[in-house]
Amino acid sequence: FRVPSISRKNTEAYAKDMWRGPVWININWLIAFGLERYGMTADARRILSETVAGEEKFYLKYGTFFEFYDDRNECDPPLLCRKGKCAPEISPYNQVFHDYGWSATLYIDMLAKLKR
Repeated sequence: FRVPSISRKNTEAYAKDMWRGPVWININWLIAFGLERYGMTADARRILSETVAGEEKFYLKYGTFFEFYDDRNECDPPLLCRKGKCAPEISPYNQVFHDYGWSATLYIDMLAKLKR
């Protein structure tokens, strides 16, 4: 995946927990949209291509789209924490959501953009 939600150089704030490191599909889409708008088509397409490839990798493995993804590709999405430490039991409140709406919707939009 392309764009982490926080700089990798910010070691004090970085974590694999939601907005402190992981990649969000909607943010990648928004950045690609802006790059395309300002004529940076190659950069936009690279972000879209890498994002689509990352989503497809985990969709093929788990059969679902996830809310966010590991920017360093060290953990599969089900292992990422959500708002604090992972609960010892499976809990929808502490685990990354799957079948996530904008990840699935923007995947389709990114595919359409890449086919142009």
